[in-house]
Amino acid sequence: MRDCGYSLKKKGYTIKVLNLDDKSCSDCYNPLMYIKESHNNIGYYDEEHPIQEDDVMSLINTIMANTKSENIQNTSGDPFWEKAEMIYLQALFYYTLRHYDKAHQNFTTVLNLIRLSNPDSTGVSNLDRLFDAWGKDEPESIGVKQYKHFKVAASAPKMMSTIIMVATARLASFNIKEIANMTDTDTMELNRIGMPMDNNSPLLKQINSESNKPIGNGKVAYFVITKPSNNTFNYLASIFYTQLFEIIDENAKLCGGSLATPVEIYMDEWAQLGEIPRFVEELAYLRGLNVGITVGLQSLSQLKQKYKDSWESVLDCCDSTLFMGGMSKETLEYLVALLGKKTWYKKSSGRTYARQGSSSTNWDVVGRELATLDELSKMPSGNCVLFIAGIGAFYSKLYNLKEHPNYSELYEPRDNNSQKLYNHKKELQYGENADYRMLCDSGLSFVIPIEKPEIREVDKDDLKDLKRTGVIQFEDLVIKK
Repeated sequence: MRDCGYSLKKKGYTIKVLNLDDKSCSDCYNPLMYIKESHNNIGYYDEEHPIQEDDVMSLINTIMANTKSENIQNTSGDPFWEKAEMIYLQALFYYTLRHYDKAHQNFTTVLNLIRLSNPDSTGVSNLDRLFDAWGKDEPESIGVKQYKHFKVAASAPKMMSTIIMVATARLASFNIKEIANMTDTDTMELNRIGMPMDNNSPLLKQINSESNKPIGNGKVAYFVITKPSNNTFNYLASIFYTQLFEIIDENAKLCGGSLATPVEIYMDEWAQLGEIPRFVEELAYLRGLNVGITVGLQSLSQLKQKYKDSWESVLDCCDSTLFMGGMSKETLEYLVALLGKKTWYKKSSGRTYARQGSSSTNWDVVGRELATLDELSKMPSGNCVLFIAGIGAFYSKLYNLKEHPNYSELYEPRDNNSQKLYNHKKELQYGENADYRMLCDSGLSFVIPIEKPEIREVDKDDLKDLKRTGVIQFEDLVIKK
């Protein structure tokens, strides 16, 4: 991002960043904003079931798969606790999405609901009362049903306290101010992925005419930055990719079965990401939707560690494999076997110098590995081996990046071209498409979402009140004389 952001912006791309290393340089990402609206059989908005209920389950499954730790796992191996916690969280998410406006549909609200779970002297909690009231209005709601199932499963007070404690521990990171600021609202615009790149595209206009929420053009680049030394928050990246894949599938359907704009996904240091549910299936399916996925690995063992039983299926879904060097014996042995053998003609000759001397020449056909393990391990830097399905292997030099026609637009520290260094934090504060602004209060930085500027008339007295708030855009105000 730092190196090529300037070039992308110059070409008209919108740049969005999920930065889990330096969260102050990140766009806002609220997974709850990508729970799709539900439609009935004839395509109209379903008021009785306003959201895609399976989207909620998918989101919670991803959260639970990526927030496992010694603190929240039971040692007995009994799946009861995890299942009960899952039902409890589902009920809370359904309640949040049904009863709160968009501005409050976030993890902070879910945690606030959890805090209402403590029962009073009568044995009834404020959360019980909220769901009882909801049950009277909508007894068939899935959220009401899931909460009733939870209450039945956690009939004993100690059992209920344990389940609530585990759920609280699982979502504990959303209590951190930086994470809450980043996830309370959303500026990612993931729905733009794969859409036509021209705002005036007839297809995009048609899609927006049939959608309740306008979708922007597909000229957008997303960067996901994780922290190499700490994977505490990497589960957010897993949720991001899971929802991105779901949106790609949805947008492909809107575009007639395939994305209008080709999408390339480069998953460098893929092993650092958490678990992406059904990744093998997604890898096989998405490539038919005008999507290319590149998975970056240091060694074969990283793949086997995450997918013990299906690692070969991941490789089968990749039409090309590029090896740029390595010392892992397991990886080298796999590549030697993949290269196969080559037929060599061996010539041997002999001669005797006795009184009746003689000479002979023999030709033999022998088999030899195309490259041995030792040869691959000593491959010179800057060289590579490329495997292409159905064609074979190529031994070649890596492409010289300096020969690329756009190389001059990249930031390169050795070239002293700091004007081409992309700074996303500055873009968030002062860019043309800034979605929020950083304010300073007593030396602390915090994020405040703002709406699009609106021109309106105010009295001078109103202006004084506005000044006291500390946030005024004078160009948006018309003072009434």
